Amino acid sequence: MDSVHTTRQLKLIGHGSFSVPSDTAPVVSIRRSLPDLLKGDRAVLECDITSMSSADLYVTFQSNGVDISSKDFVQLPKGSGLLSISRRFSVPKKHWTKDKHFSCKVTQGFSDKVTSTPTGSIFGKSPLVFMTTACVPFNTTDNERNWGSTLLCTAWGFDPHIEWISETQRSSGSKVSISLNADGRVVVSSELQVPQTEWKTGKVYSCQVSDKSLNRINKENVSVCAVTPPASKVVGVYVQGPPLEELQQNATRLTVSCLLVGPSLDSFTVTWKINEQIESGGVHAEAPVLQSNGTQTLLSQLSLSAQDWHAHKRVTCEAKHLSELPLHRYQFPPIVTLTHRDLNELSPLDPVSLDCLVSGFYPPEVIIFWEKNGIRIPSSSQTNAPVWKDKDNVKYSTSSHLNIFNTLDENSTYSCVVRHESSPAPFTSTITDVFGMATHTHSLYYISSTDDHLQLTVHL
Repeated sequence: MDSVHTTRQLKLIGHGSFSVPSDTAPVVSIRRSLPDLLKGDRAVLECDITSMSSADLYVTFQSNGVDISSKDFVQLPKGSGLLSISRRFSVPKKHWTKDKHFSCKVTQGFSDKVTSTPTGSIFGKSPLVFMTTACVPFNTTDNERNWGSTLLCTAWGFDPHIEWISETQRSSGSKVSISLNADGRVVVSSELQVPQTEWKTGKVYSCQVSDKSLNRINKENVSVCAVTPPASKVVGVYVQGPPLEELQQNATRLTVSCLLVGPSLDSFTVTWKINEQIESGGVHAEAPVLQSNGTQTLLSQLSLSAQDWHAHKRVTCEAKHLSELPLHRYQFPPIVTLTHRDLNELSPLDPVSLDCLVSGFYPPEVIIFWEKNGIRIPSSSQTNAPVWKDKDNVKYSTSSHLNIFNTLDENSTYSCVVRHESSPAPFTSTITDVFGMATHTHSLYYISSTDDHLQLTVHL
């Protein structure tokens, strides 16, 4: 038989000396034990018995009306007034099924029996998940006040555990709270704070709830695209041609302005087109400005050639909400920087390490390779570092290294080439005449031998 906890709680209700009729019926209730749950004992039931007389009794725990515990006999002191006790019982795992309901039965004397109201089905159900989001100010890691989104995930179940998942990152969140419902289900909630710069990229966050005891998993997803109301996706777009001053001065380049008016313009992207061809160069955009009526304005400007303007080419300013863009359409192109050590610090026989830093890009997938005089170098000759996340928690960076050796061909050109989905053309950084930058003194090397060793002589 399964053991019953022997700890007893005895409490006197009332004051003074008086007698209580022996046939007073006790009040019996059953629930899961939260203190035991927090200690890791997930299936402990607690039976509370109050308003008892001094008559002897015993307690049993039942599953669907059938005893599953041994009789726990209780001897109460005589003439002590109304008493209350508590008993705990760990449910055997064979009873962890969804068709089981549990109760506590108290037998007083030879025939008086009182049974608690049965619990609901506390085993076997998949955990339920509910998510909410709110844009609130919170303190960033830099101790600066910043706006972000707080995601709240709440789960109900037998023993639910919450894990936040975003791309390859996992976290248990913050402000985790655990409570117990009257029906025996555990309620767990967890918060995840997401900086606004990361939230507005449209990244999907998942609240995954698992119950290892029952081998069940449930998950809910949320993103800025999923929670943005339709009214926040409406924006006014106003386009203005070049100013009169530029036209009168016969400037070679002219400025076309596009003004956006609406709520939450941080969630919009602006695309310029000339005759339906996307223009990425010559674009300048300012940060959204909050107006007194609660709306925002955002100014974007395109610098185009006067020849295109006077040829009556069609200039288009297109604004789209992030939810209308394909996944990962929100992009940052990489910045490619090529460096190397001071060659004067190296001897002519030392290899030269070319370092290529690729920074500030999103999404995090990039392809890096090297070229010599326009011909691709085998990838086995280079060493790529893992991609890491920048301090803004949105963009990514990485690096690549290539060792080269001095040859008679001092005029060779080496290029670090990066391919990223933000542009159909590769991003390239090039260095020419690497060894021609050094001012080494020419040396003559002679090797002579004797019977027992080799000797190297250097003449400068």
